[in-house]
Amino acid sequence: MNFEEKKIKRKLSNSKLPNKSVDSLKKDKTHFVGQLVHNLKNPIGSALSFSDMILEDLESYSPDKLKRHINIIKSSCEAALNQLDILLIESKIDIKELDLNLQETLFSELIIKCVADNDKNLVKNNFTVEKHFFDNDVKIKLDRSLIKHTLHGLIQFLLLHSGNNTTLKITLKRENNLLLLSLESNKCSNCDEKIEDFNFEKSDKNNIIFNVNQEKFLNFKTISFIAQKHKGFLTLTKNESNFLVITFAISTNL
Repeated sequence: MNFEEKKIKRKLSNSKLPNKSVDSLKKDKTHFVGQLVHNLKNPIGSALSFSDMILEDLESYSPDKLKRHINIIKSSCEAALNQLDILLIESKIDIKELDLNLQETLFSELIIKCVADNDKNLVKNNFTVEKHFFDNDVKIKLDRSLIKHTLHGLIQFLLLHSGNNTTLKITLKRENNLLLLSLESNKCSNCDEKIEDFNFEKSDKNNIIFNVNQEKFLNFKTISFIAQKHKGFLTLTKNESNFLVITFAISTNL
């Protein structure tokens, strides 16, 4: 073997990933696939089940029953697509390749739609929702898909951690070049004492404290990253009444 061949062989050898790195990548891939299968199993299974019911008894289906079951199939398919979206977002963030698809949008409209989409669960948990928006809201550039998933993740966190008969105050205001969305909950039984300790850089600790590693919704670390991509921020604090306040801010100048 001449000098050049030895040099090439040495470069190839140095370029190989250590066994530990390979094992880690395999573990991450296995976890990703396992989470994907777990999250998709219920909605896809539900859609298949109701599809079979319709096909087996199609002639005797009344229009109302058919419409009801088709809506269940539709909701199940939407839930499956939602899971694919979330896993894709998180995988792009992991490799720091998340790009924004900016569209001119009224931020307040997305908030109102998110609350409406979660209305059944909010009512089921006896939430009283108060909305306070500033006048003359104008369209800004934002990534509609990312903000939609962010809002659902924040509402889901409050549904998981707040008790029954919670009062949820949703406030949207403008400060200079930022739009600030505040979600104030008078109850957060599993997290109130730990708010001061929250640090998004210590995700493992926070997942234990807040149980924010939500399999079907974006977690705080991901939401914080999305806020930063929109030149904003995410904070958790307690106000003078000892209520939990989540603030999600985005820039009006993207």
